[in-house]
Amino acid sequence: MINKIRVIPKRENTRLLEGDLFIVEDLWCVSAADFNIRESGLKGHVRTACKEVQPAVFLPVSTTISVSIDMMGFKGEASYLAAIRYAEVQTDIKPTASTSQETPTGKKTTSAAKATDTAKASAPSPQKHKYELPSRITRKEVQTDLLAGKRDSSYWASVRSVPLRLEEMQSYQIKEEKILQKDTLPGEKKRKPTVAGQALNAFMFGKTFRTSDKKAWLTLPGLPGYVPEYNFVDGFWLGLALKSGVKLSSDSTLYFSPSFYYTTARRNWVGQGNSRWNMLPGTGEA
Repeated sequence: MINKIRVIPKRENTRLLEGDLFIVEDLWCVSAADFNIRESGLKGHVRTACKEVQPAVFLPVSTTISVSIDMMGFKGEASYLAAIRYAEVQTDIKPTASTSQETPTGKKTTSAAKATDTAKASAPSPQKHKYELPSRITRKEVQTDLLAGKRDSSYWASVRSVPLRLEEMQSYQIKEEKILQKDTLPGEKKRKPTVAGQALNAFMFGKTFRTSDKKAWLTLPGLPGYVPEYNFVDGFWLGLALKSGVKLSSDSTLYFSPSFYYTTARRNWVGQGNSRWNMLPGTGEA
């Protein structure tokens, strides 16, 4: 049986991988690995397949790597495939061999039998395989610390045998800051964001503005929507693409998607607009 293990990183980082590991039951050998790598404008996919070249020995036999780039109007793809064939494989796993002495008649003599019994008694117990798991414990006791999420880093530093890495220390520091924000006094007022901060946040990351009755809305695209493309003919596209909508009734909604851009190389304006009217009569839902 093959076990599938999903790997999901806790934070977005180019040094962290996301994908699946396929492990052979009991042997704990890797049967295959399938991982994805993501960065701004870059996507990579790596898949490695392993095969049992010898009993209980799995080694990579093929590796496939594909990369796609989509950045500033440039798109590209590349792929690489490698196949491996092993002429000879040597391992440190040695099978145990047993021999016995027999008389010409095919029966063991008394002295030979005693020698065999003595050898069996004095022989050391067979050594376990390095990947062999201990016997499963049928009864388990789990204790949960209800205050584990509220303890600070000084407590865990006193009980932890292995020191934290820099990234883990930063993660705990952020968590402690969030806990302190929740534990503020009831009468303490939180700092309200300034108008300039809200405008900058809406410009950088986009925002949706709605009316008080939530029947009309307007969505800003964010920074990637202001310069969406570059090519040698048009140059940079500078502008914005908006998304808006109006809920006419409980079963009909009207959508608008206008866009206006200025091309720096052609020195001309480019614009387009789309509209869509959704109707679901009789359902009472938009």
